[in-house]
Amino acid sequence: MNALKKNLNEQLDITLHFWRTYDGQEIDLIEVNGDDIAAYEFKWGNKLQKIPTAFSKNYPHTKFQVVNQNNYLDFLLQPLQKGIGCADTRLLP
Repeated sequence: MNALKKNLNEQLDITLHFWRTYDGQEIDLIEVNGDDIAAYEFKWGNKLQKIPTAFSKNYPHTKFQVVNQNNYLDFLLQPLQKGIGCADTRLLP
């Protein structure tokens, strides 16, 4: 939600999406900034999670990250689509 607020307040051209197939493969959050796509899967546990096959075949150059209890704070504090040129963080004061 903070990413959405920041996007709207700063009039950034980043759109947020969810992705799911009929057979249950899914991505929890997708950030699209022009041609750049970042996909995030949120899990509380530390189980290894791979990017869904159907998604990686259709979007092979997507950055993928699993956010869990060990790295969620890093996720919140990193810039939106880190390295793509947006310096604003996800976490709002």
